[in-house]
Amino acid sequence: MGFMNIIKSLKTCIAAAAMAASTLTLAGMAEAREFKVLSYNAMLLSKFTFPNHRQDDRAKLIPQALSRQGSWDVIVYNEAFENEARSILMLNTIGQGYPFMTDVPDKATIHDDSGVFLVSRHPIVETDTLVFSACDGSDCLANKGAVYAKIWKDNVYHHVFATHLQADDSEDAVTARTMQLIQLQAFMLSKAAAASLNNEPVIIAGDLNFDRLHNSSEFKGMLGMFQAETPPELFHSFDPVNNGLAKWRYAGEQQMTLDYVLTSRFGTQPSETDYAVIRPKAGSSLRYSPFGGAGTTTSDLSDHYGISATFRFN
Repeated sequence: MGFMNIIKSLKTCIAAAAMAASTLTLAGMAEAREFKVLSYNAMLLSKFTFPNHRQDDRAKLIPQALSRQGSWDVIVYNEAFENEARSILMLNTIGQGYPFMTDVPDKATIHDDSGVFLVSRHPIVETDTLVFSACDGSDCLANKGAVYAKIWKDNVYHHVFATHLQADDSEDAVTARTMQLIQLQAFMLSKAAAASLNNEPVIIAGDLNFDRLHNSSEFKGMLGMFQAETPPELFHSFDPVNNGLAKWRYAGEQQMTLDYVLTSRFGTQPSETDYAVIRPKAGSSLRYSPFGGAGTTTSDLSDHYGISATFRFN
């Protein structure tokens, strides 16, 4: 049986149990008005382009490592481009109790898909995908985009948008990223236009590829475009000083926060939010020795750390 058939079979079994659990009493529902979201860039790049980056090994270890760090209602994965590794990641994430998941945005081209999807502990009642029209440079080798999921928890719909935006800071890259944000804003409004009227949260999560300090104008523009609340200043999600894989791949670059989990005033606002940086580690260090370059040994499982947000609603 292939990976995807195994995944479908497991999803069916676990989803049935989760749907049954969703029939808890209203009293039980009233006790839990939290919604927890993790955004994690998994660095599952093409094996052809990035040989011996241990994609399959890391894809198996990431869900286990995350489960040691916490539990979320939704995990947003991005940069899961490598198909086999992504299947392993999906399979092992299902095994950690996330039976519901979205498709990966793509279009019929020879390029990589978007590498973005999300998994949920709760039923996904509606989903849709978006592939961006604008791109620049090597990012055009992937069909980057966004995925939408309408998730039912505690008798409330939660609208979650997962994305991975254009990389780099050249003038053309910034222009492409701005066009992607405009397209994403229209996508959000089309899917969650009535969320505020119905007291439903709207959440954006993913690797936005700009830092709030080094790209402050982009950051402020994004907050205005999404009508998003300003998150606190966190430790860095991209850290070439302390993260072994980031140091190996991007030695000498600045520490930055590129990954975000935000709430939008397109929907209801939380009364309280807790943020944290999540640093999943392998139980033992892995050796990386790609062809034609120096290797490294580290227990870090991606060149990004995760960003976790716990939203509490009255």
